[in-house]
Amino acid sequence: MSKVALKNIRYESFCQEYLVDLNATQAAIRAGYSAKTAGTKGHQLLQIVEIAARIQFLMAERGKRTEITAERVVQELAKVAFASMRQFIRVDSDGQPQIDLSTTDNDNLDALMEVQTETVVESRGSGDEREFDTIRKTKIKLHNKLGALHELAEHTGVFAKRDKDQASALAEAWAQITSRGSKAPIRRDTATDGGDE
Repeated sequence: MSKVALKNIRYESFCQEYLVDLNATQAAIRAGYSAKTAGTKGHQLLQIVEIAARIQFLMAERGKRTEITAERVVQELAKVAFASMRQFIRVDSDGQPQIDLSTTDNDNLDALMEVQTETVVESRGSGDEREFDTIRKTKIKLHNKLGALHELAEHTGVFAKRDKDQASALAEAWAQITSRGSKAPIRRDTATDGGDE
């Protein structure tokens, strides 16, 4: 059923529009639903099995056309997430870091967000003895490493495993506490009227 367009023209329009930005509210508006109810309507439409199946089919087809797969997305995220400045610099004889991209492989170069090069002229000395040096300054900036790590963790289920482990640890602790039941010592302070005990 997903391989062909939905019989309900507005449903099909919603599916096509949803692929634009994955925003159900905006997709509903573009499909002709009222802007007032688009938020609710968009959410409702995504719950319809036929619509959800159609969207999945359209996404898969788009992935084939563009050769974008989940594996490829994860690989690109990994390039950014695991990039290190060590791949872009060398330390000179004075112990100063120098940017050197000559031996950096393509995967690490993909992690670069920006490379800025500026040529400046600096002078030294004064009067007739004044000399000028041309210096090229280069600055590099990596893509958001923490953001990429977070996305990778979501894709690979790291957070789900962490939450499951935390829940298991909490459940185990609770079981230990409740298993003791009335065995836990209870301190009772009894008031005395000043007489001997």
